[in-house]
Amino acid sequence: MTIASRSVLFISALTIAGCMSVSEVQQVDRDTYIVSASAKGNTINNQELMIASAKKAREFCAQKGLDMLQVEGLLSHRGIGDREMMFNFRCVPK
Repeated sequence: MTIASRSVLFISALTIAGCMSVSEVQQVDRDTYIVSASAKGNTINNQELMIASAKKAREFCAQKGLDMLQVEGLLSHRGIGDREMMFNFRCVPK
């Protein structure tokens, strides 16, 4: 197998397998934050994107001794199989 055909096989395997990444939390205004989870490929569903975003938001608020309150969740498509969940939230007293 040549190097070129190995590269094509590797890239194809990554595309089929899919991958997900979660951004760092960013402050939108005084008490509202946003975090996003994005996926390439079709092996990761939209619910997994929402759960990954919410988990990062909960962890962020817990570090401040607060609870997380979801404000909004927006799903966008950026091409075939590429999706991003934008998760807006606030940290509120327990």
